[in-house]
Amino acid sequence: MYAILKPNGSLHRVVNEALPGGSTDYASFGVLPVNQTIPEGFYRTGWQIVNGVCEPVLVENPAPGPEPVPQEVGSGQIRAALVALGWVTVQNPSNADAEVDAWGSALIELAVSDPAQKTIAHLLWKNASVFKRNDAFVLVVAAVLQKTSEETDTLFRTAATF
Repeated sequence: MYAILKPNGSLHRVVNEALPGGSTDYASFGVLPVNQTIPEGFYRTGWQIVNGVCEPVLVENPAPGPEPVPQEVGSGQIRAALVALGWVTVQNPSNADAEVDAWGSALIELAVSDPAQKTIAHLLWKNASVFKRNDAFVLVVAAVLQKTSEETDTLFRTAATF
């Protein structure tokens, strides 16, 4: 790999080939050697000439952000995540579904005062196929349990792994 210069000495282009005849005498061809080394955690955005060598212009890779928060997860997924994160404690694993149902029902009784809304909440808790991150029921449950928005996001991220 070598770099060809323009007549004014600036970089024309980088050629991804060996010098003719396998030579390593860059000066005799009027070209510059190319340093192809890109350290881990960086990527190349271009080339620059530094001390007679064509060097990559490096930019540090951005730090990975948090995993995106799924906006909805399945009923089984949310129930598994509630147990996995310790929001619900199951005493008898063979009766886990009933225990998680009872926990949700008790929470609804505690959190929802309006009888019509309470009925709807019970129906949704027992029959919903998905739970949406910003659904009023999810927000009420998180508030009653004094969970932060970040903890609720973690619940949904965890649920998505099941």
